[in-house]
Amino acid sequence: MNEEPGHRSKRLFVGITLPTYIVSEIDKLTEPLPGFRWMANEQRHVTLKFIGDAGVGDEEAIRRVLGVVRVEPFFLAVDGVGCFPGRGRPGILWAGLGKGHPRLFQLHKKVEDGLYGIGFIPENRTFHPHITLARCKEAAPGSVFQFVKDHRDFTTAPFKVEGFNLYSSQLHSTGSTYTVEEHWSLVETQPS
Repeated sequence: MNEEPGHRSKRLFVGITLPTYIVSEIDKLTEPLPGFRWMANEQRHVTLKFIGDAGVGDEEAIRRVLGVVRVEPFFLAVDGVGCFPGRGRPGILWAGLGKGHPRLFQLHKKVEDGLYGIGFIPENRTFHPHITLARCKEAAPGSVFQFVKDHRDFTTAPFKVEGFNLYSSQLHSTGSTYTVEEHWSLVETQPS
């Protein structure tokens, strides 16, 4: 999008931070398997919208539209594992969120609509909320499918989603580091 002279763009995305006890439960899935590149615990989150590179002016507009998103808090639980793509050679191993919660999809839609209003193109695929566990392009497909089969019943206790974040992502040779740029709380609707 727009980049102002003298300012580098940032690689941005919108997501939900996971509580420590959920990250600890997910970490129990990690096994030393050939070709699996496991995500670090601090990288685990639920992505609502990948934005990509954005200049300073774009980031200010992004913060404005995200600041007016209103959804009530809700509960989610990690439920099951799978891989992308669903056919062919798997590239991503993920933990699912069951059927999610209607407010999760409402939050995603409001984020997507707000960003579309300032020129960011919506995803051309269905929103499939998940937590990336590992990159597995180098793994034997059979070992990925076996992992999914072995852990298909994985679940955690529910956790309350009380907010969402704008993150920046910096790519390094060892992976990405994520920084929370701004946090917005979800607010209970006051009874009338």
